[in-house]
Amino acid sequence: SCFTNYELLAKLYNATNGADWTINSNWMTGDPCSNENPWYRVTCSTSGLTNSLIIEENNLVGSLPSQIGLMIGLGDLELYGNSLTGSLPSQIGLLTRITTSFSVYSNRFNSLLPSQIGELTQLKQLYVHVNSFSGSMPSQLGSLVAMTSDFSVYSNSFSGLMPSQLGSMTGLNARFSFYINSFSGLMPSQLGRLSMMTTNFNVYSNGFSKSFPSEMGQLTGMTGNFYCYHNSYSGTLPSQLGQLSSLNQQLYLYSNRFSGSFPSQIGQMTLLTTTFYIFSNSFSGSLPSEIGQLTSLTATFSINSNSFSGQLPSEIGLLSNFRSNLYVNSNQFSNSLPSQIGQLLSMTSGLSLNVNSFSGVLPSQIGQLVKLITHLYLNQNSFTGNIPSEIGRLSLLSSQIQFYSNSFSGSLPSQIGQLSLLTQVCKFYSNRLSSSLPSQIGLLSMMDANFLFYTNSLTGSIPSQLGKLSLLTYFFRLDTNQFSGTIPSELGLISLLTSTFQLELNSLTGSIPSEVGQLSIMNTDYYLSSNLLCGDIPSQVSILSTTVLNYDISTSNSLGTPCCETLPSSFTCSPTSVPTPLPSSVPTPTPTY
Repeated sequence: SCFTNYELLAKLYNATNGADWTINSNWMTGDPCSNENPWYRVTCSTSGLTNSLIIEENNLVGSLPSQIGLMIGLGDLELYGNSLTGSLPSQIGLLTRITTSFSVYSNRFNSLLPSQIGELTQLKQLYVHVNSFSGSMPSQLGSLVAMTSDFSVYSNSFSGLMPSQLGSMTGLNARFSFYINSFSGLMPSQLGRLSMMTTNFNVYSNGFSKSFPSEMGQLTGMTGNFYCYHNSYSGTLPSQLGQLSSLNQQLYLYSNRFSGSFPSQIGQMTLLTTTFYIFSNSFSGSLPSEIGQLTSLTATFSINSNSFSGQLPSEIGLLSNFRSNLYVNSNQFSNSLPSQIGQLLSMTSGLSLNVNSFSGVLPSQIGQLVKLITHLYLNQNSFTGNIPSEIGRLSLLSSQIQFYSNSFSGSLPSQIGQLSLLTQVCKFYSNRLSSSLPSQIGLLSMMDANFLFYTNSLTGSIPSQLGKLSLLTYFFRLDTNQFSGTIPSELGLISLLTSTFQLELNSLTGSIPSEVGQLSIMNTDYYLSSNLLCGDIPSQVSILSTTVLNYDISTSNSLGTPCCETLPSSFTCSPTSVPTPLPSSVPTPTPTY
């Protein structure tokens, strides 16, 4: 080189606004390799050449000068976390002594990644992620056969096919990170040659399509995370993937276009512990019973939003270590729910069985999930029969119990009152519940939203104990039932309600209690219509019509007409008729001969 070591470093300093670096100690003064006053983050060999340049997160702004390729003594170059822009100079390929790390991640480089990087054949770690590199990835990167730990190009704008030559880096054993780019087409089967991989295989959020290569089953040393989600893989998932039996953390295949049967061989991943994600695909047919072999799984079994059908395998109950987020919703499972679901005794949150076609009686064993704290979703199925009283054993449940849109019948068990920690979302609407609403329902006094029992066949009086739901802020609906009797004045205690108080389409009688006018901060949906109400409208209720959007208390009622119980004995009436006075005397008919 015709440049001295000082001059080469000075070109880097001047090109990247060195005067404003966060730290630039001793730069541009004396010998860069001085033992007494070395330049910040510069180390030198005994021959006086820079052999390590590590200036990370130091506010380097500007473009790298092409002369950086003349620092031929460099064994380690790390300039990550700065604001370097423009193209990465092709002269980087001259730094053939770099053996440890080439790290320029978290900058603002753009344009193509230079193919000359492939000449750094002794390189063990490559970090160019979080930049704006675009275009095709150069196939020459397959020449980096000394790579061992990290090949990281994620969060760029690479496009086109992934080079098959990358399969030549057979010593790579830690992280293969290609996620959040725009790679497309078939993922190369040659990646199956990376059989030393152990930690993370990450190609998610790209545009890979067509079939998933069966050769990926050759990565039998994988123990960490296998992330292939958010692509467009199609066709069947190869059974060879089950050979990744050492995988012990996370399997992410969700949001693709996989179809057909799910391979039973996945049951060989018996060490998988935290996450099994295959949701948002088009898998169909039965869920294989071998799924019950994933006994190490503790959290997040998510197969929702597919087209699985038939019986949910009873072996699901073998996942006895499972604690949270069992999502089988939005499929086509049918027949009865296996009673073995009650064996998931460690479950604390997220049991989602909704939007399927489960039928028959809900097994009483659901009450064995006594550690469940949040989210019990059974809605939008075809369950029939009584809701088991054992539901009351779920006394730790604090949020989200959803049984709506089924065909549950009979009375609501009084044990519902034992769910006294429930704060929001109690949805039992659109069923066939009958008989009276148990007074114990008032024990759900911590409810603050979504108390919904409309569109059933509930009868009898509305329990006055519902006034204890004084923390409720929106959605109180008992409409479209067969309630009778008067509106309990205690409902006025639900005074924090801002939206939706609906009692319409029942058989409620008597006058409107003035206390229900205490719902003074309501802004929408106040309905008492289509009942048998009578009497004067209390002023406190009438004034709500000026502030509440969607207000109807009069339609199909007899408001303004005196109620029977307030009339003298000389009047006769029924709740559905206008009162009329009794005649003073009954005329005697004149006989005819």
